[in-house]
Amino acid sequence: NAQTGANEPKAAIVRHVDAFGGVTVAATTVVADINAQIRSAAGRYSGLAAILTLALTAVVVLIARSISQPITGIQTALKAVGEGDYRFQIDTSAHGELGAMALTLSQLRDSLSRGEEDRAASERLREEMQAQVTSNRLLLADDFEKSIGEMTRAFVASSDSLLGSARQLSQAADAGIANARTVADAADESVRNVETVAA
Repeated sequence: NAQTGANEPKAAIVRHVDAFGGVTVAATTVVADINAQIRSAAGRYSGLAAILTLALTAVVVLIARSISQPITGIQTALKAVGEGDYRFQIDTSAHGELGAMALTLSQLRDSLSRGEEDRAASERLREEMQAQVTSNRLLLADDFEKSIGEMTRAFVASSDSLLGSARQLSQAADAGIANARTVADAADESVRNVETVAA
């Protein structure tokens, strides 16, 4: 180095080469130059290491997100199932075991939803049948009441007719008794007349 002073520390490399009848080769360099080259290389490698570290960090973050997001979705879906909400959507696009878990959970949701719909339909059918039974009972009671009313009216009418007939019979009997008394009185009168004539 032309600008380096003579009193700068130097490093020397000496090597004996057997070729050409045995030649000794020596090379010297200033230690400061070696340190500068080391610092330059260290700077380059430090920058490369920083870039690699950032790249690895980004890859790790992406991998973590690709795992954590499906797990979060599955946790949300499980919570919704536990609360009886079957309208949520489940992302089944994940690969591997997480995708299989999401697909199984989706099938479970569909099965529970169908079961809930069947239960609601059964409950509606039960309520309709109960309403029909109540309506039939009311109709039967109404028909029974009408029948009893008609029978009662017919009985009352028959009773009135019988009572009228009984009154007529009673009047006829009274008339017969009166006639019999009249005949008896006439007979008595005839007997007395006969006795008077005979005397």
